[in-house]
Parts: sequence; C-alpha cells; structure tokens
Amino acid sequence: MTTRKAITGTHTGPLLGLPPTTAGPLAQLTAQAVKTRQAAGHANIAIVTRRTADADLLVPDLMHHDVDAQPILNEQARYTGGVVILPVHLAKGLEFDAAIV
Repeated sequence: MTTRKAITGTHTGPLLGLPPTTAGPLAQLTAQAVKTRQAAGHANIAIVTRRTADADLLVPDLMHHDVDAQPILNEQARYTGGVVILPVHLAKGLEFDAAIV
C-alpha cells in the first residue's frame, strides 16, 4: 500500500502538515488532517484531489474514519458548507476555512 502525506492550509495562515515521520494510508492521513482543522475551529474544509475519480474513491474511505465529506464531482453540485471533497478544477472560486490538498 502506498503511503502519502496530507498537507493542510488556511487562507489566513501558513501551510500545516503532519509531522514528517507520519505516514499511512491516504484516507487515514486525510481524516486526521480534517479532525485537526475542525479542532482548531474550522467549519468549512475542502479536501482537494487531483482528479474527479480520486475524490469519488476517497469518500467511502473517509466514512470509515468518521469523516462525513460531501462530494462535489461535477459543475452542477452545490457547495453548502462543511467538509467537502472535490477535484482541483472544481475548487476555483470557492472559499474555505481550510483546505487539505
């Protein structure tokens, strides 16, 4: 299984990452990053993926880690706040308290 790192950032602060020694499955790292941002008081959090297929595959995996991320997979989907997962090309023009890339 491939290990990855989750990187988070806010528009008002620096990029925040997991400690350099942290490695694990993508869903686990992403869930940890979401929960850290929520604990810091961020309500509107975007999980930004490279491709639509990546976003679609990550949604059920995040549910296993108690993260309810609403998918935005096409231009017709509406952003209503909370935790969302979307491909980078659909994130343009939207504002979030924090983003996990």
